Amino acid sequence: MSFLRTFTIALASAAATLLLMGVLAPGENSRAGTALRLDLEQLVERSDLIIEGRVLSALPVLGESGRPETDYLLTVERTLWGEHEGTRILRLPGGLRPDGSGLVLPGMPRLSSGEDLVLLLSEAGRGGLRVPVGLAQGRFTRHTSLDGTRTLERDQGQLSLLDPRTGRTRPADARSVLDYAETMARIEAAANQRRAAPRGPGAVREAGEGR
Repeated sequence: MSFLRTFTIALASAAATLLLMGVLAPGENSRAGTALRLDLEQLVERSDLIIEGRVLSALPVLGESGRPETDYLLTVERTLWGEHEGTRILRLPGGLRPDGSGLVLPGMPRLSSGEDLVLLLSEAGRGGLRVPVGLAQGRFTRHTSLDGTRTLERDQGQLSLLDPRTGRTRPADARSVLDYAETMARIEAAANQRRAAPRGPGAVREAGEGR
């Protein structure tokens, strides 16, 4: 797996976390990130935290690594995996300052104030840094129409995906719209299956489990 060793973008301090959630290497196109292709159930299996909520604010900060990061304040409607907190501050890699300087990472989704989201997130690493599992694969924007119908949109325009079966990389679908109820039901079912699965001696418990 020598391609893993080529992962040298400006997330070196968070590389272990990124590898766990399926990021492999920068794409050949400098404007595209590359991640392992994961279906919804695999995204759930690799997640440390799965939440649905709204972004209230975004604050660019300088991380412990000295690289730009962003703290997002969210109000959490529900937690599908992990310990529930009504509000959370999520720290993600990259970010832009008011003067336009900063760090934009190809394939890494940026959140915007006012967005309603479903996020599947990695374990918190150094400085509390998390990453959407599979980069843009782990972020869904929730839209509600005038008649109350909900959909989930996934934007993967700057992402290439590696097929683990063929070893080939191809651009991800730039934009996909999914049925909200069906997608959330799949996430919940996968989370419940994960909870019910037998655990080995070193298995990691869900945060807050058994409390």
